[in-house]
Parts: sequence; C-alpha cells; structure tokens
Amino acid sequence: MKIIFTGGGTAGHIFPGLAVIEQLQKMQTDGSKIEFGWIGANKANERSIVETRGVPFYHIPTGKLRRYFSLRNAIDFFKVIGGIIKSIWLLLKLKPDMIFSKGGFVAVPPCVAAKFLRIPVVIHESDFSPGLTTKITSKFAAKIFVSYRDTITMFSANLQSRCIYAGNPVREIFYTASAEEGKRILNFKVDAENADKKILLVIGGSLGAKQINDLVQKNIVALCENFFVVHQLGAVNFSQHAEIETALEQKAPKLYACYKAFDFIGAEMPYILAAADIVVSRAGANSLWEIISQNKPCVLIPLSTGSSRGDQAENAAFFEKANCAAVLDGENASAENFLKTVLEISNNETKRQEMITATKNILPEPAAQKIAEAIFNLCKGANNV
Repeated sequence: MKIIFTGGGTAGHIFPGLAVIEQLQKMQTDGSKIEFGWIGANKANERSIVETRGVPFYHIPTGKLRRYFSLRNAIDFFKVIGGIIKSIWLLLKLKPDMIFSKGGFVAVPPCVAAKFLRIPVVIHESDFSPGLTTKITSKFAAKIFVSYRDTITMFSANLQSRCIYAGNPVREIFYTASAEEGKRILNFKVDAENADKKILLVIGGSLGAKQINDLVQKNIVALCENFFVVHQLGAVNFSQHAEIETALEQKAPKLYACYKAFDFIGAEMPYILAAADIVVSRAGANSLWEIISQNKPCVLIPLSTGSSRGDQAENAAFFEKANCAAVLDGENASAENFLKTVLEISNNETKRQEMITATKNILPEPAAQKIAEAIFNLCKGANNV
C-alpha cells in the first residue's frame, strides 16, 4: 500500500498530515506495510519537517491561487500547469493507491493529476469554511474530512454525502506531553518571589506575528510582573527580542528571568504548551487545535480579513462562542485590551477552569486516528468508510 500526501505553504498544512501518517504507521502489520511520500513546494523548511519524520519529499512548481486581479496570476498559471505535469510524472513513477491532500495552493496540481490518472483523492479542510483549494479538489474527492460539523453545510448537497466530521489532526505527542518536561526545557532561573507565577505562552504561528510581538513589547513589564512569558517571535522578527529584553533590563531588572524568547519552537512545542497556563495565539487551524487538544484557555488575535480570506476570524469566533477562547480583533486588539484580557483569565480562576472544561467538551475523538482508519479502509477497498 502506498499513500502520497500533499499540502504546504505553511507548517500548518504539514503537521496535521504528519499526524495522520503517524497513525497509519501504527496500523502497519507484517502483511500490510504502508509506504509514504509527500509532494510539496520547494521550501527548505517544509522539506526538512517532512524528511525528519522519514517521509520522502518531492517538490513541484507552484503558483498561488489568488481571488483578486494581479499580473502575477498570469505567471502563476503556468507554474500550476507545470506543477500538474510534474505531478503526473511523479504519480506515474510512484504508483500510489491514494492521494491525501491537507490543503494549501501546492495541493491542487497533485490532486488534479490524480484525477487524470484515476487515483482516489481524499482531502481535509482545517478551517471553519472551505478554502479555495478545497473548493477545487472537493469536486473529485472520494471523501472530504472537515474539522467542524457546520462546515458540511457549506458544501453542495451532492458533496455533503462525501463529508465526514473529524476535527483537525493533531500529533499524538500533544495528548501525552509532560508539563514537567516543558518546564525543564524552559529552564527558568527564578527566585522565590516569582515561584508561583503562571506561564503565558505567546505564539504567532510558525512564521510569527509582528502585531502580537508589538503587544508583548508594549506590556512586557506588566506581563513579567504577573507571568513567566514564553514568546515565539518568528524568525523574521526575532531581532525584536533584544528590544524587549533591553526594556526589561532597564525598567525591571529583577524580572529579566521571567521572559524567554524563541524564533521558532519545533519539537519542544508539545511540552512547552503542556507547561503553559494561558496561550496567546493567532487563529490558524493547526495552532488552534493543538492548543485545544491540551485544554488550554487562550486569547486569540486572528489575522484581519484584509490580510487573509477571513478564515482565522471564523475559527476564532467558533471557539469564542464555545467559551474556549477570548478574541481580540480589529480595534479591540489594543495594548490595553490585550493586557486586560490576559489578566482577567489569569486572575479569575473560576473563569479559567470554565474555559478548560469547555475545551474538553468540544473535542471529538482524535481526528488523526479517525482519518487514518478511513484512509486505510478505503485503500483496502472497503465500502464502509
């Protein structure tokens, strides 16, 4: 049995696919070995993430699918055609039994190629509403997995019969990671005065978020008076940590040990997240479901509709309605409101526990396992997927 995964653009499209691969690997027996491959964009970080897990990575030309006028659309059109041609060549060479798409613009050419070669396609939509890639590939997908029940109603009546509610795949380590190991990794050097502080984890997705970094910088003294602040700034904006640390050193030197900066948190993330008491994050699907899988109260600062198609705002609104998160968007995402919101959750233990309970109530059965079982059965030709 051979299954080719595809998807990319950010790590948010990669890690959920790896979670499914992880579960499929556990289902292997002496008589049913499964081979894997990944077709993605020619990005070093994505290749590294996939190959580190022992999965062969094949890159194709990619063009972004834009919904607005741009001269780059003409150039990218030919990149997409090139991606389809190379995908056909790769699939003829690899001879997979199935293609699993995790989304992102790079997934369109392999899925189109698979349709042309009559290879079954299974897809997963992470966000609350279907993205453009999903709208294209769902037309010929055998199964369409979704993260939210309400998403099913956004497909045509014909496609709804192919939809399966599963949640978003999260790697198994997020369900088992030790908080104590996370604290050991962070290795805070603190005195008795700071010993009882909660850990505030601030992340902006795999690439970081300048807006969130600025909110931390404007409130750094007050934050460190109340928390151990663990801050993932993103590689592009990592130099900003020097300004934050300088401000702490000058204004509150005793609090200097209460701030720890990272450019990117990779393999350590499950443990650091386990150690956190409150999380501040964008509302990308992957980060959100990792947070919820560990039952963490969170403050979400979604990308605005001007910077995205609005998927993060929709994701955030869902979890806010479910009482799992507080949301700061638009003008509400001020430095004053940011500090006020984080402190309200921290200082009101009843509210924090209610949010923790809400995350437990919202989780379906582990999505990666459910999707892996369905893929395995479909590859075997079962009709009861």
